[in-house]
Amino acid sequence: MCPVVKSAFHKVGVGFKPTPACRGGPKVPPTIDWAIDWVIGSALAFSERTIITEAMMIEKNGYEMFKSSAGEILICCLGLGSMKPSEENLRKLSPSAWERIIRQAIRYSVAPLLYHRLKVSGLEALIPRDAARKLRDSYLANAIKNLHLYQELSTIIQTFHERGLAAIVLKGAHLAKIVYGNSALRYMCDLDLLVRKEELPLAISSLSDKGYHPIKPFDIEEVCTQKHHLPTFIKKDQLVYQIELHWHIEPPTDPFTVNLEGLWQRAQKATINNLPILVLSPEDLILHLCMHTVHHILDLGLRPLCDLSETIRHYQAEIDWKSLQLRSREWKADKPLYLMLSLLVEFAGQAAPQGVLDILKANTIEPHHFVTKLKNHIMMKMSDSVALTTDIARFWKPKKPTDRIALFWQKAFPPRAYLAKIYRIRKESALVYLFYPVHIIDLIIRYGYTLWRLFRHDAELVPLAELESSQLDLRDWLLSP
Repeated sequence: MCPVVKSAFHKVGVGFKPTPACRGGPKVPPTIDWAIDWVIGSALAFSERTIITEAMMIEKNGYEMFKSSAGEILICCLGLGSMKPSEENLRKLSPSAWERIIRQAIRYSVAPLLYHRLKVSGLEALIPRDAARKLRDSYLANAIKNLHLYQELSTIIQTFHERGLAAIVLKGAHLAKIVYGNSALRYMCDLDLLVRKEELPLAISSLSDKGYHPIKPFDIEEVCTQKHHLPTFIKKDQLVYQIELHWHIEPPTDPFTVNLEGLWQRAQKATINNLPILVLSPEDLILHLCMHTVHHILDLGLRPLCDLSETIRHYQAEIDWKSLQLRSREWKADKPLYLMLSLLVEFAGQAAPQGVLDILKANTIEPHHFVTKLKNHIMMKMSDSVALTTDIARFWKPKKPTDRIALFWQKAFPPRAYLAKIYRIRKESALVYLFYPVHIIDLIIRYGYTLWRLFRHDAELVPLAELESSQLDLRDWLLSP
């Protein structure tokens, strides 16, 4: 489907089904199919302007209330706030405020945790019936899904054991069962397993024997030069089972210098479903969670903070803070570690031992400036404001004048293979060149109105663009040597 249609459907909240060709039915001629898509997409793209404008007008009035009241209560209810949510404050929330809280909890995959926190605190009865039902359904659905995922994990780990293959269970599968202590509380979209690079072929063979196949063909050596994991493995007709085989915990293009052999040596034994497994040591887990935020904190909202908070709480008697500090220096991960620990102080009042943050701060440059920016960004994300793309922010506020020209050229004239893929024509065909002007028109339809408003200094969009620009500065800072 043409990107215009995808973008417009996404922004106006309309779902779409695959074409008959996608489902194995009769194929539609690409040019006719594209033309239909383009016409529909153009109409939706223009109509979305009104929808977005109306949404922003509604949120303009509701943002301050949400930021100062409902947003803070969400943080407290998740166990991040320094104070527990009071029954009085919860009673003051309107049904629409509860809807906003739960919508954001679902959006950032913390709805099961929110439901659990409210239930054990005896506050569930204060939630309006429809909102409570949504939370409970989210909790139960996640519990069932994770039950199946852990059963599948047991099968895979058992197969690995039979073949003498060592694997470390990463991220969600480690956190949900062991750190949170209740597999229903932590959302998981896949199972992440770390294996040694030289044992990737054996791991692939083991998954293949269990009915798994990669979502796309790949060459191991080629992938490992760019990614820290292979393409996702899935089972036919069982998409809930998704496996990512990692050979590293961070992309090779990142500036972090993780000692993989030391990581393996420090791995600890644990048990899931009465099956022995390996997990990261507490210090390595904390660093991994913090480094992971470089790419995902601005998308995942509060969940990374919940993960880090629960990890510190669970391992508080085992964490060697001195070793953690030294290892962060060795891995060149001082910045993400300082950023996340400082955010826990800002949001939850949960601090590392005296002196740890001071030492980390001394190893960075102007760190608190970025802590404040990130906190504001997370709060703005929870306001349901209309989001702007990174490309819009870069084009509107480039670091240097030539960046705007370079970005325009990159987006307007992509490689032939990319153009052929999005417009579904053969890349060898000479018709590809005819789609360059069509692609430029698509870009104008998708982004032109937003850019026009920005360059007219629209009072609604400029703060969002500034926020997105600060996000780019934050990422650049985190990834700088």
